[in-house]
Amino acid sequence: MALIDHIVRCEYRGVAFPCAEVKDSRDNTTHAHTALRVPAADIEHTGRGPLKITMRALFWNGMTGAWPADMFPGQHDLLESAFLEHPNGTLTHPYYGPVEVHFDSFERVFTPDSQEGVTVELSFTENNASAFY
Repeated sequence: MALIDHIVRCEYRGVAFPCAEVKDSRDNTTHAHTALRVPAADIEHTGRGPLKITMRALFWNGMTGAWPADMFPGQHDLLESAFLEHPNGTLTHPYYGPVEVHFDSFERVFTPDSQEGVTVELSFTENNASAFY
């Protein structure tokens, strides 16, 4: 199978980008009520925590399919500008679809194996907790 068969299409504020991996996690928020010399705690559920999303985006020139020829620096720079200028926006998740998120971090990785572009680790936090009730 070609690389294109393993790529997930994602989008942030209208800028599409290819991902090799998308991870998300959920949790419940709680508060532990404790008392002096009493074992354990009385756990109070305070709601659903936000969806946390991490992605490994690929900005490699020469990718086939519906990707622009200039993935790096062209498409890469468009996406980085969208993150920095508008940290709150809509992320198109491959499973949940459109999710309102806050952009948290951007980590660029240059390696000798990828001379035609870069890999970028992205992380987001759901911004609207009522979206999935």
